[in-house]
Amino acid sequence: MTNGEPLNWPYVVCEQYSRGEISREQLIEALTAWRYLPGQTKTAGLHDDLLNDIPGSFDDIEAASLDDLIDDEIYSIALEALKAQHRADRGDNV
Repeated sequence: MTNGEPLNWPYVVCEQYSRGEISREQLIEALTAWRYLPGQTKTAGLHDDLLNDIPGSFDDIEAASLDDLIDDEIYSIALEALKAQHRADRGDNV
């Protein structure tokens, strides 16, 4: 899935699932195919807890989980997809 279209961003797809517009299988397919953008990992100064949410990053999944749009199993599936993406980016075969 490409990152160019905001209507396909992970949080939006989770909202569609929560409203019953797409099936669980469609949601999982979208979240595992998504090319997650890098999130913000640190800030300058003393405000390390004031990180910005990056649309299209795993921040979308965390927000969807906090907003009860997805359950723990879907969160875990998306997290594994993110880890697989990171391994592929590093060239790991595991």
